Amino acid sequence: MSKKAITIILSVLIIGTITIAIASSVCSHEYVATIIDPTCTEKGYTNYVCSKCDDNYKSDYVSATGHIDIVSSSIVGSTCTEQGYTLKTCSCGAEIKDNYVSATGHIDIVSSSIVDPTCTEEGYTLKTCSCGTKFKDNYVSATGHVSVNEICSICNENLTKSIILDFACDEFPGEQCDDVVNVFRNAGFTNIKTYPIYDLITGWLVSENEVEKVLIDDNECFGYYEEFSSNVLVKIYYHTWASNEPKIIMPYDSSYYTHLPLDVAIARLEELGFYNFETVSSCAGSFYEADIVTSVRFDDGSTFGWDAGDVFGITQLIIIKYNQKSYVKTKEENSNLLQMHEESLSPERLGEIRYSWDDCFIEIEGYIRKVDKVVGEIVFFFVLDSNKDDNISGSEIFISTGYYDNRHFEEG
Repeated sequence: MSKKAITIILSVLIIGTITIAIASSVCSHEYVATIIDPTCTEKGYTNYVCSKCDDNYKSDYVSATGHIDIVSSSIVGSTCTEQGYTLKTCSCGAEIKDNYVSATGHIDIVSSSIVDPTCTEEGYTLKTCSCGTKFKDNYVSATGHVSVNEICSICNENLTKSIILDFACDEFPGEQCDDVVNVFRNAGFTNIKTYPIYDLITGWLVSENEVEKVLIDDNECFGYYEEFSSNVLVKIYYHTWASNEPKIIMPYDSSYYTHLPLDVAIARLEELGFYNFETVSSCAGSFYEADIVTSVRFDDGSTFGWDAGDVFGITQLIIIKYNQKSYVKTKEENSNLLQMHEESLSPERLGEIRYSWDDCFIEIEGYIRKVDKVVGEIVFFFVLDSNKDDNISGSEIFISTGYYDNRHFEEG
């Protein structure tokens, strides 16, 4: 037998012996079962342990019982902000909360007061709960500012804003009127007025609604970075058809507007529809107060004013002259002035002068003018030319009575 064959036989015999030894050492387990009961929080199970080799394993799990063995319980009431619940104590000693009830909220109100809304702040009802908590309820929206001439009529806040121009006056002629209005509105201007120029005949060279010029606060020339208040008047003049010009029948003659304050006279004419005015200051050298209108006429070539019933186009230029300096004297000044000259002027030259503040009439050289209607304080004007010498004739003394009720002023 060769040496190689003998080695193989010995190897087989050795392996077979080891196999038999291993097989004879395997345990035939005999397990002993122990049941572990579940608790409130832990699962139960069966624990198996071999009585021969101590091999073990767990099986047959049972769910935890939970806290079911309640030994005591108490109800905790809900509050304004906290839930109510039942507080239970388990036999294991654990405390658990159950049967939750929602918080009541602040319902036991012991006082309340209403805070009115303002222009910028909400209004609300301020309530106090019995728990001491104060809270706001029943909100009302802020009113917002109510602008009257850029002043809020509610809070008196000045709503005027400062606007820095990002355009110039030469950008608007030739543009459409609506487009120009939007430019100024978007810039923040709040007082924008448009004025038609009724001059189009064919519309070949200039189109309808084409802007002629724009004035900001009566400034026709303005440019970039200039600053204006948001409430200044912006006037936009645009072209339209001559045939569409409205005509106005004058309800009064031109003398109706004299003796009125300049702004009142302009406002009255604007009420009729006129908007094209030229004001000229002058020194009237009479009893007129400062800024009182002395004459009104249309720039139509006429030298004087108009009669009631005359018809004019709405774009007609109206020239208004007003007094630059006041010559009006008070009642006391008038009385002193009259007394001062009464003795120096002979009755033959001046005539008999009688005056009565209560009866409201004056007589001079036989001429009497009595004021039949008195509104407010009657004012008498005695104007003497101080540059004259003492040899003053009656014609050089101007005496007038009048009344003023914001609509009309008569002179005698």
